[in-house]
Amino acid sequence: MPVSHSSFGAFHVTLLALALAPATASAASSHAASTPPATAKACTRAPVEIVAGSESAKMSLARCDGGAVPASVVQLSTLARPAAATKARKLDPRVAERLAIVVDHFRKDGQLPRVVLVPGNKPRTSGSMHATGRAIDFKIEGVQNEEIVAFCKTMTDTGCGFYPTAGFVHVDVRDRGVGHVAWIDVSKPGETPKYVSSWPPAEKKSAGAAVIAAADEPKLPPLPAAAQFAPIDAPKSDAPKSEETPKVAEAPKEASAPAKDVEPKESQPKDAVRKTASKKEGRRGKRRHHHRPAESVHPTVQNPS
Repeated sequence: MPVSHSSFGAFHVTLLALALAPATASAASSHAASTPPATAKACTRAPVEIVAGSESAKMSLARCDGGAVPASVVQLSTLARPAAATKARKLDPRVAERLAIVVDHFRKDGQLPRVVLVPGNKPRTSGSMHATGRAIDFKIEGVQNEEIVAFCKTMTDTGCGFYPTAGFVHVDVRDRGVGHVAWIDVSKPGETPKYVSSWPPAEKKSAGAAVIAAADEPKLPPLPAAAQFAPIDAPKSDAPKSEETPKVAEAPKEASAPAKDVEPKESQPKDAVRKTASKKEGRRGKRRHHHRPAESVHPTVQNPS
């Protein structure tokens, strides 16, 4: 039986297909093994609201491992652009990481932190941290700027600027190993920097300390009703008493004056005694004179020799 060319070709195709089937299957399996499975959504930290003027956005600044979220860096860069800039300069991802650390430190349970950016307050000079996209000015609603600066100083390789007059905090990224740098600038927006060593000034601190000391002083209990309605001029009554005191002291002088008159009165009894004594002496003399004749009547016995 003759074999047709068509059947012979079909037979060869079948054999070829059977021979190539294992190789095709192995290639398909290897391709399936090399294709990675769909990745799970990256873990990110709790969101924060960023406000810049009339613009705002909610975003997660960093992943759970601390690294910045790329999409959030782009949004943050757009909101942090200078007020008159038409094009945003992309921020260093480490700026978003620093801001996430600060926000998480002051985050309260059940509340969405609200960060207010302060763009365009300071001139972006060439070579500055703002010009290179390594700095950001902001404040956190409900948190004192002094507290933000104090926490900023705990982060390494970070610059912390406190602007009490303008009312914001500056945070920038420094090179590795620099540590942290801090300063206080009391200049107003648009002015040249005015650096001070401390804030508030010493005189304000002393005045505040005096107010606190006065508030800490113990309060006396209220006076009784009788004392509250006492006449105002009552203390004047002490004046006459002070004038009468010398008069009392002069009383002995007046009493000592009659002492001179007392002496004649005391001398009168003495004269009477003297007169009495003289009378007695006179009587005795008379008695003696009266007994003198008796001596002649009774002559003394003389010595017979």
